[in-house]
This record gives sequence, structure tokens and C-alpha cells, in this order.
Amino acid sequence: MKPSDSLNTLEPVTNPADPAGSPLHDARVSLVVTGMTCAACALRIEKRLNKIEGVTATVNYA
Repeated sequence: MKPSDSLNTLEPVTNPADPAGSPLHDARVSLVVTGMTCAACALRIEKRLNKIEGVTATVNYA
């Protein structure tokens, strides 16, 4: 999987983030990512997402 592969499979954001100053709340989002060919792909995506402040991600290759 190359980084450019995922750009072709992502859907546009339909619910943008709340404006600054809005109360924070937890949300759960499930995404279907196509193009992963191995568990290493899932691990790479998971590590990258978990570097984002406020994000906790789990990616399952299965």
C-alpha cells in the first residue's frame, strides 16, 4: 500500500469539527479502508492516526 492509494478511497468529511470554544465530546467513527494488503498496512495506519492529538485508533486488517 502506498500513501497515494488511500487518497482514492477516502470519502469527503460531511460533518466538520465543531467551532473553537464548543464543548468537547467523545465520538466513535468506523471507516472502511480499501487497499490494505497485510497487517503491516493496518499497523502503519493505526500508528499514524494515534499520533493525532485527541485520537485513539484501532485498525483491524481482518
